[in-house]
Amino acid sequence: MKKYLFYFTFAYLFLLPWDSYFLLNLSFPFSPSFVFLGLILLIFIIDIVYLKKPLIINHSFIILFFLYIYIFSSILWTPTDNGLFRFGIILSYLLTSFLLYYSVQHYKLSKQVLLGYFFGILSISIFAFYASENDVTRFSVALDYNPTWFAAQVLWALLISLFILKKASLPQKIFFLSADLFLFVILLLTQGRNSLITLILSLLLSIVIVYILKRNKLLKGLIIVASILLLTYFSIYFIVGEDNLSYLLSTINRFEAGDTVGATAGRTVLWKHFIGLIPDNLFFGRGIYSSSFDFYQPPHNVYILFLYEYGVVGFLMFVYFLIVMFVKAYKSNNSLQNLVLVISIILLGMGNDTFYYKYWWTGIWIYYITLSLKGNYDCKATVKRIS
Repeated sequence: MKKYLFYFTFAYLFLLPWDSYFLLNLSFPFSPSFVFLGLILLIFIIDIVYLKKPLIINHSFIILFFLYIYIFSSILWTPTDNGLFRFGIILSYLLTSFLLYYSVQHYKLSKQVLLGYFFGILSISIFAFYASENDVTRFSVALDYNPTWFAAQVLWALLISLFILKKASLPQKIFFLSADLFLFVILLLTQGRNSLITLILSLLLSIVIVYILKRNKLLKGLIIVASILLLTYFSIYFIVGEDNLSYLLSTINRFEAGDTVGATAGRTVLWKHFIGLIPDNLFFGRGIYSSSFDFYQPPHNVYILFLYEYGVVGFLMFVYFLIVMFVKAYKSNNSLQNLVLVISIILLGMGNDTFYYKYWWTGIWIYYITLSLKGNYDCKATVKRIS
């Protein structure tokens, strides 16, 4: 069973980045990745119902469970009719998180399962890069697929390579570093500033936490930080070109000029609007998906979104969930890699309503997989036998 589950999980992660191409460009009724997710679900049902294997639950799932109950209850007071539909979507993301966590944790799958997602992103990026015949300003894998979402998917692949490179041989390191360089160029071509800033900041913050605070290696940490900054600058300048570098630096120039609206693509206008309305429903919020109903756009900030839609109660539950993830990453065997991943999950929410989007939940799925990898198992998981 373990061998089949490994192949099913690998195939699901490989096809996951291709979902947008199958659904949007080819107009498939469903993505092929759903088939393999269904097979993973089938194995789970056989394990729990027929074979009576113990149910493994991470403590963070308990937090999410109560958060989802609260979100579901907000359907009662939300002004939109789409509340139940939206809840069903994010519930499917939670169930996928649980299935992947259970599979990797229970069957002790190796980190090679992560290669499925890495090669999935690499293959769709190469295909789209050479197959595209349209002169577009921002690179994506499908005409109707938001480049910002694809940039986040590329970000997860780059972070996965940190786990793969840790004990890789020299030829493997050369291959993955070359692939990372290509994916970094793809990330720049998407012009996904949110993902690019998240990548750089998460690397820098994680290095500071691990090398300077946790391991007390100040000099080594500073050298790595300086190397990342220099490598980022020169790779953008020499590989992508001076024009793209100027575009990316325009955000900083606009901030310096006081143009916060232009620097954030209008996000500050949305933030101020929703922050001003939060006190009207301070404790329990306006209800699920109410921000899109009440205004022409949601706040494009997941923390403001939670305060507006779910109030202080929902906001504190969500933040507590992120804190638990951060602490587990800090205490894990792969603390540097896991911290980069968790900090990226946290930072991405600063510029988008990430909780409602699959690209953000993909990072959550990868987190649960890495937390459960062979040699890095979650020792505080709860095991329950179904009788």
